[in-house]
Amino acid sequence: MVESAVFLDLEQRQIVESVVREHCEIRRWTLHAVNCRTNHCHVVVSAPNYDGEQVRDQLKSWGKRRLKKRERQLGVSEEILREHWWTRKGSVRYLFDDDSLVAATEYALDAQDVGGSKAN
Repeated sequence: MVESAVFLDLEQRQIVESVVREHCEIRRWTLHAVNCRTNHCHVVVSAPNYDGEQVRDQLKSWGKRRLKKRERQLGVSEEILREHWWTRKGSVRYLFDDDSLVAATEYALDAQDVGGSKAN
């Protein structure tokens, strides 16, 4: 790790979720679920003509920009401004039917709190 682990506070999580919603709207992607946690984020999105890695990378990039912008607004100096907000890569799962979409959406929104998933 280049920097210490990130634990997002409530405001930072809200920023990330807002970025995901805005970016999906701009790209005309269908956002099924977003749930930003203290140390990771779940997003379920339909993005025709984009592969999952592109979607993930765009959302991470825009999230990072907005988080850095907020840090600057709070007066964090450039020399100590965090550069790495996310781990490299991240899970991308392709969903091919309605049952998988429902399971992934339920997992993203609820299963983190109840300790399990039906999504494969």
